[in-house]
Amino acid sequence: MPIRNMGTLLENIVLVETMRLLAQGNQERQPIDLLNSFAMPPLSGWCAHRTDYGFSAAQLNALLVGPQAAPADSYQAMLWSCLQQPSGEPGTLGPNGALLCSILAQHLSCPIRLWLNDIPHGHYGNALPGLAAINATVQRVLALTVAPQNVVVVCEDPWPDCLRINLSDTLANWEDKPHARIGFLDPMRYRVNNGAAGETDSASHLEWLRLLSDGMACPVISVHFTGHNDWQTLRPEIEQMHADGRAKGYLHTLVARHSYYHAVCNVKAPQGSEASRALARDLQRVLEAAWGGWFTTTGRMPDGLTIEVL
Repeated sequence: MPIRNMGTLLENIVLVETMRLLAQGNQERQPIDLLNSFAMPPLSGWCAHRTDYGFSAAQLNALLVGPQAAPADSYQAMLWSCLQQPSGEPGTLGPNGALLCSILAQHLSCPIRLWLNDIPHGHYGNALPGLAAINATVQRVLALTVAPQNVVVVCEDPWPDCLRINLSDTLANWEDKPHARIGFLDPMRYRVNNGAAGETDSASHLEWLRLLSDGMACPVISVHFTGHNDWQTLRPEIEQMHADGRAKGYLHTLVARHSYYHAVCNVKAPQGSEASRALARDLQRVLEAAWGGWFTTTGRMPDGLTIEVL
């Protein structure tokens, strides 16, 4: 279930705006690949949290009962569409990142290929049936006459075993080259060494980054959410995540932070370092605008967002 806190707001906006940025200039309608491990169900009940001051139940209820924000593909407008579900109890369910990206792809008339991974008895229950039916969920949320025909592969292998066979085989079987590729990791946290169940670490993160970009002649951005309140370990972990990226050719990293919540974006452009830095700067620009747009819609002064490009 999505946690109703500032971390969820941060990761949702970063993921949506990464997708929007990478979908630009796709005249040939090549697919965007979204690879998501530690996935939640597409729609599930909200979980209350103490750090909800910019993403509270009152703000979501006000969004729900008002008119849909414009444009329809903004984060707040897409969240408004999700909050209309279910029809008998609107406002009780929130979206996962894959659903938001699938809705955005529909608005942009952009095909998307999805590799979605969680375990049958994960932290948020069994997400697998909902993940397999994500096209039908998009149809219901957007009131489409026909469900999208996006490619969806669901993997139930635990992290990092899911990388060694299922993800490797899936990427090998996807013959059409993508316009861009996005990775999204939403574990309990990242550790430099010896990640426990439900966590990533440097070794598994390195393998993830390698698989995302091997043989790719397109932009690749990996979005990794992490956060905890032990700053003495958190700071070195963020530094190591950047080092992981550099080791695999992601020469620049965008770090978006609110309080101790971090969205770490390893950025790789095929043209090299300067193009990667320019892509990261473009992402910074759209993130700042989207973050401000959320608070404008909800009628609150923006809470601080710190963005650094390494």
